[in-house]
Amino acid sequence: MQLWSHVLQPLLLSTTLACVISCGSQTSQASNSTLPISTLPSLPITTSPVFPLHVSGPAIVDAKGSRVRLAAVNWYGAESADYVVGGLQLQPLQSIVAQIKSLGFNAVRLPWSNQMFESNPVVGNYALAANTSMQGQHALTIFDQVVAALTAANIMVILDNHNSDAEWCCSNDGNTLWYNSNYPEGSWLADWQGMVQRYQSNPLVIGVDLRNEPRIKRDVGRQCHHGLACRRPTWGQCSPRHQSPSAHLR
Repeated sequence: MQLWSHVLQPLLLSTTLACVISCGSQTSQASNSTLPISTLPSLPITTSPVFPLHVSGPAIVDAKGSRVRLAAVNWYGAESADYVVGGLQLQPLQSIVAQIKSLGFNAVRLPWSNQMFESNPVVGNYALAANTSMQGQHALTIFDQVVAALTAANIMVILDNHNSDAEWCCSNDGNTLWYNSNYPEGSWLADWQGMVQRYQSNPLVIGVDLRNEPRIKRDVGRQCHHGLACRRPTWGQCSPRHQSPSAHLR
């Protein structure tokens, strides 16, 4: 798939990024490594990366070959039933972006849901009380403005498919795998294609978290190996439908 080989694969930093990330030298080594771990200390670490970024062995590097260390924070909300990042009812968007910058973060992980992407509802005015110019706008239009404001401030963005249904994560809530009955795997793949195509011209949108916290879906009476519920993400066991690596390569 051209989208995967030219956009998703080079940008994929992790499928399990934490809410707050500080990484660089700890990045796992790829099987097609071109840079031995022993050479990492000799690489300069840049605070002003030249885009686009890429992976060279265990390091995230910029266009000039300098190491890039991420200090990222999670900005929740767009994945929830509010369909918009949190805080816009309290502060202008630019003020929040400026605060993120002032705290020393250089990247933001932005969660989104398949329901947000596919339904793209008008966001409620209550969630935009401090950004009245956004009132009446659709979720994706506001998401675009958030991405644009962050990247205009030289803050990198990692897109995170947090859940399928727009709701608070995480429990046995129907969002445990990367698909559910409302949003099957084909929808998950198509929605990711849409999100990547939406931001592929912005070099500061540097990566994707393909799915937040894949976890066990407990189905009564369904058994897998060692008595575990069968609807769980696996790395080769049980049904191929539940194999996380296979899905992420599709």
